[in-house]
Amino acid sequence: MEESSFRGTGVFPIMHVVVIRRALYEQHRWMAMNLVKAFEDAKRRSHERMFDVNTPWLPFAWAPAAAQRARSLVGADPWPYGIAFNRQTLDAFLGYAFEQGVCARRLSVEELFVPEVQEQFTI
Repeated sequence: MEESSFRGTGVFPIMHVVVIRRALYEQHRWMAMNLVKAFEDAKRRSHERMFDVNTPWLPFAWAPAAAQRARSLVGADPWPYGIAFNRQTLDAFLGYAFEQGVCARRLSVEELFVPEVQEQFTI
């Protein structure tokens, strides 16, 4: 069902978000990019383990093949960060949040990201 939905909508079922309190960010603006870089590095290392048939991250005989199948569906990076790769999913998320009354107004995707992170992912 998830695969079919993704193929039809292009919306990936995200599960987590990372946030920084505005007051903390305003005191330490470098924190946003450091956090992104740390997550990118951790993700890169995780991907290396996931596709390693000699020492897979999950001790399951077909784990690397399952990871490869997922890669063929969603692309080389199944969990890309930033606006460009996630716009469709984030836009759907924000639409649902507004429709369900979670947000008082319809937010734009750009409102979720601080300028430093927006610039990083548009280069």
